[in-house]
Amino acid sequence: MTVISSKQSDFQHLTKDPAVVETSENGGFEYPDYIWYPVPLISERFKRVLDNNGIDNVFYKPVYIEDELLEKRTLYWLAVFDAIECLDYEKSLKDEDLEWCYEKVVINPLKTGRYKIFKCSEINEQDIFFKENIVRELESLDFKGIRFDEI
Repeated sequence: MTVISSKQSDFQHLTKDPAVVETSENGGFEYPDYIWYPVPLISERFKRVLDNNGIDNVFYKPVYIEDELLEKRTLYWLAVFDAIECLDYEKSLKDEDLEWCYEKVVINPLKTGRYKIFKCSEINEQDIFFKENIVRELESLDFKGIRFDEI
């Protein structure tokens, strides 16, 4: 199995020093537990679940989102998840129109090893894959901004 970690990606140049980002005037008032674009940010609550489950294959950088209008500063974590080679090519179904996309993604569980949360290096997606027990815990906490699709 090959692991493409944060040390081998564009994120390798990041420090763990906190960053501060200001919201725009039309940014809204909701603070979800997961923001996927332009970089993956998770809430303090989300990070606590990962930490409590012993997930140690994530690079974290603290990011404070400041809202001057509300005079609010909220801690998020930039989270860079390891990408592993784990696609089951025989069971996955490629999109006929877009050769780099898959209509159906199947992960080979023999290739995921001890990983409870990871990205699949063979697909060009923002998708993050979770083991079922982590999904159940996150769903029970009613997190905002996260949608789980069973594969």
